[in-house]
Amino acid sequence: MRPLIRDNSFPYLPRDFIQTEQGLIFAVVSYQPQDEKVGCFLRYIFEGNIWKKVDTEKANTVLKQYYPQYCYQSKQFEASFHAVAVPDIIKHYRPEERLHSVLQREPTDEIEQKLHKLIPILVRYGVDCNLLGLTGSMLINQQRKNSDIDLVVYGREAFLQTRQAVQKALAESIINKLSTALMEDNYNRRSGELSFDEFSWHENRKFNNAAIDGTKYNICMVC
Repeated sequence: MRPLIRDNSFPYLPRDFIQTEQGLIFAVVSYQPQDEKVGCFLRYIFEGNIWKKVDTEKANTVLKQYYPQYCYQSKQFEASFHAVAVPDIIKHYRPEERLHSVLQREPTDEIEQKLHKLIPILVRYGVDCNLLGLTGSMLINQQRKNSDIDLVVYGREAFLQTRQAVQKALAESIINKLSTALMEDNYNRRSGELSFDEFSWHENRKFNNAAIDGTKYNICMVC
């Protein structure tokens, strides 16, 4: 499989995080520049010496009131989201680098311990660790005891292999299907017309999430 190679002219990929000097961390959502900016959504604000996660409504309110330069209307996608000019970025968080860093040292908390256990399982079933990354709260070391493990898989072939690895590990009971409580958490985060049973059936057949020692993990593809 082709290794992950970032474009030096625009090294930003979906699921990366970018930080500005105002104490804002955005999750990248676009593969290409948006009017020479990085398309993204505000996810964390630095307040009271801690990073606080914000939902979409609060993110939009904060940016409109204090940082309107980051509000963006895309003509290409006919959608409103956020965008940051490259010179405004003071730190670029890359999932593949973060995963490598965490795996190269001893775990510092329970979630990292489970990550250290999960990755070798996936590798055992054929996953190339070099095509994985760590995103979400763990990308910026803001995970809590009840946090999910959010993995990025780079490339379609690698994503398919990872789903197959999850399927095999589930079949051998090395990892577990989501409990009812974890599945309900997934269900409640999404709006839709499916019943809980219908939603659960669709989720279970995709093999893009499961649980390890009671912690949910998700895999998502970045092409």
